[in-house]
Amino acid sequence: MVLEMKFEDTDIDKRIEDITNYAEFMKKEETKKFLDKWNAKGYKKAGVTELLLKLWLLSDAKKSSKSLLREAAEILGKLKGEEEWFSFLSDLKLTPEKRVKEV
Repeated sequence: MVLEMKFEDTDIDKRIEDITNYAEFMKKEETKKFLDKWNAKGYKKAGVTELLLKLWLLSDAKKSSKSLLREAAEILGKLKGEEEWFSFLSDLKLTPEKRVKEV
């Protein structure tokens, strides 16, 4: 009696392909500029790289690099309070504080 074991190579092959694609994405010039831009704003490269990896995995490697970078920039902008919506809210918050200090 011979026992045969079947392995699903397709799942392993897909993961290797995903990792290769992510490595290529990280080597692109636009990704390097993105990392440098947010590093200059005070974020650690390791943190931004991990955010990009998480977004890459969540999208199942189906999004284009531009849309992935745009999503990451939106998240990082919200964390810094640089988005238009958050700056509008901070202006509203500061207005009563300014008036209290004037009195």
